[in-house]
Amino acid sequence: MEIALALGAALAWGFADFSGGIKSRQASTVLVTMIVLGFGGLISLGIAALTEEAPSGRTIVLALLAGATTGLGVTMFFHALSIGVIGTVAPISCAGAAVPVIVGLAQGERPSVGQLGGVALVVAGVVVIARAVADTSVQAATNPRLSIILAVASAGTLGAYYIVAKEGAGDGPLWFVALGQLFAAAPLAVIVLARRIPLPQRRLGAAVCGIGIANGAGWFLSVLALREGFLSLVAVLTALYPAITVLLARFVLHERLTILQKAGAGVTFVGVALIAAA
Repeated sequence: MEIALALGAALAWGFADFSGGIKSRQASTVLVTMIVLGFGGLISLGIAALTEEAPSGRTIVLALLAGATTGLGVTMFFHALSIGVIGTVAPISCAGAAVPVIVGLAQGERPSVGQLGGVALVVAGVVVIARAVADTSVQAATNPRLSIILAVASAGTLGAYYIVAKEGAGDGPLWFVALGQLFAAAPLAVIVLARRIPLPQRRLGAAVCGIGIANGAGWFLSVLALREGFLSLVAVLTALYPAITVLLARFVLHERLTILQKAGAGVTFVGVALIAAA
């Protein structure tokens, strides 16, 4: 069950990233991201209030950490992309999925040899896909050394989300999901207000809110998967979402896949099969 939940989370997040990227062409990226996180958080908050008891202090603290790690990790990643070689930065950040694997194994998790092989293939496949996408950029690096530092820090921070979510999954998962998204959206809301970024038109706003529901579903499915399964396996499967985004671009926008992307996708699918079969 945890494998299906983790893959569902990857699909939801991949769709949200793909759709959010498309809508960011029509409005400010900060605004779109704020609405996606905020609306998803509000919907989750309403469901949590109806179905779960009030959150404990521990759940609130963990949700705050989840929101902080998500916001900080993405911010460092975007800044690293802006000052570095994208073809180097993107794969480093994607490889952050190795962080929860190491922590899970250190905590005593013992996946089978086949599952560990699958984990290695999934991480490698996603990194190859990210590298292939990033190689299409010819932007010159303005501060390559700092970009590498930020990329490594981003990978560790985003990887830490799964460790925090694993802890937050046991007690009030819906409260954790709701508050985590709202805490991540809060600093973006401050930026939107400070810059006086205008709200999107009604039709665009409704579409972005729909993306927020998908993103919130990704948070919830990932938390459920982490509650049911090994951190070392679930985190890697949910981290498939960049590959899902690339594949959606292929089938929806008819973007052509490079030979590297096809190879990376093939390796990834073999890795998922090994994890599921073991």
